[in-house]
Amino acid sequence: MTEDEQLRRMTADKRRDQILDAALEMVSQDGIQNLRRQELTEHLGISKNLINHHFGDMDALREEIVRLAVERRHLRVIGFAIAAGYATALDADDDLKEAALQSLIEG
Repeated sequence: MTEDEQLRRMTADKRRDQILDAALEMVSQDGIQNLRRQELTEHLGISKNLINHHFGDMDALREEIVRLAVERRHLRVIGFAIAAGYATALDADDDLKEAALQSLIEG
């Protein structure tokens, strides 16, 4: 089975996780506000409608990325989310927020 065939046969949960993992990586490099549907879909080789199917819209995807970043303690993404004013990041514990902001300062 080719890689394309394997991607088409992913379960909905695996596809959703794949989208989140790729988006999380992109956000860690470029910031949460710079995440674009076109770039994400091109990177994954999926349709724009698949993003809508799993997340509704890009705002909902960004919110889920922030929630996942806090859960995984992904400092750089949390730092970007704090800077962008995402409530989930702003509500994180103070030590996590401090470490996240420090990670942005240190680059």
